Amino acid sequence: LVHGKREFNKMSSKTIVSRFHFDGNLNSEPFAMMNAVWDYQEAKKKDAWCWKFGMALSRIKRLSSTSTNLQRRVADLLDIPPDSLDMENPPRSMSPSKLAILRCIQVFVFHETLIEWKPKKKKTTNDGDKEYMMSLDRKSDSIQEKHLSDILLKDRHPFELRSVKSIEQTGAFRPPEGFEASLEEISDELEERLLSYAIKRGLDLVCIWTKGVFLLLIRSSVSESGIRPVYEVLSDRVQLIGNIAGKRFAGKPRGLTERACGQWTIDREGKDMDPSISYKKLVAVGLNAKKIRSLNHDLNTTLRSCPLLKSISIHLNIQSKNSSFTVHISNTEQVSAKDLKDMMKSLEDIKAKTKETVHRQELVFPVVEQGPWVPGSD
Repeated sequence: LVHGKREFNKMSSKTIVSRFHFDGNLNSEPFAMMNAVWDYQEAKKKDAWCWKFGMALSRIKRLSSTSTNLQRRVADLLDIPPDSLDMENPPRSMSPSKLAILRCIQVFVFHETLIEWKPKKKKTTNDGDKEYMMSLDRKSDSIQEKHLSDILLKDRHPFELRSVKSIEQTGAFRPPEGFEASLEEISDELEERLLSYAIKRGLDLVCIWTKGVFLLLIRSSVSESGIRPVYEVLSDRVQLIGNIAGKRFAGKPRGLTERACGQWTIDREGKDMDPSISYKKLVAVGLNAKKIRSLNHDLNTTLRSCPLLKSISIHLNIQSKNSSFTVHISNTEQVSAKDLKDMMKSLEDIKAKTKETVHRQELVFPVVEQGPWVPGSD
């Protein structure tokens, strides 16, 4: 590149914006060129006009001259004054009937150059809004929003980059004596710490399991369509115990209560539960260690295909020696060693390593109101 990457992106952005401006939602390259030539001929300071819209002065000047010459040749052929063929308005301001006639002429004359494009169906989000979605090539490197911000200006072309990514954290820890036995039933204390962490991090789903225990918390405010794939996997393998809601720690924050696993406690008296801070509590029913492992595998596989669900799943493999843990994280940040120790207060000597994988990326554009752009607007 002759220019730096950032400067080149800004130039590309200006070019894309000007193409949309001259197209005026008419979806026609010839109409866009007619709009551009009209504005160029009307511009008083043509150099400034070209700079604003990212046009090459020599090229638009040549195009304007070609347009004028064609107009003169047609006028000579019809034996009429050339100015009688002047347009009253550019295409963006023409009536729909006149545009339809011009489109028919274009199809008749240039039918061999037509391009047929069938856009993907609009997808509906959980709140009912319509959107267009582009799936990025899985073989390409993952991108970040900052890579798009110079080309797709959010105030003109709002977009959202959705990344279906997972993080796997693995490590070892040293459990104290009797730790495994204490997990045979999920204690209220552990349940409360998991709930607090889920609320603080805005998680939709949190799961902890070992060879004899499987506890799952699902946020009540998650949309039915968003969570449906998860329930299909769970099927009759889990049982709904009830709902639990959180309330902020009432005392002066110190130690654990200053951190994610201690800022919220279980609201045991709440009747009207706020769906954003209440969770459905589910546990495995009559499953041995092998079936619990299979259930967790199916759950993690499903979560990787749900870009809007933030979740973590914690597996504790407790042995007399060399105990280990695995944390599967989807669409949210990794769990710090401090938070892991806070969740399982008795864990000691936690050592972890992290691996992040991007499974799929989608570029989503919300559907905005259509209509011709106002001449001279940005």
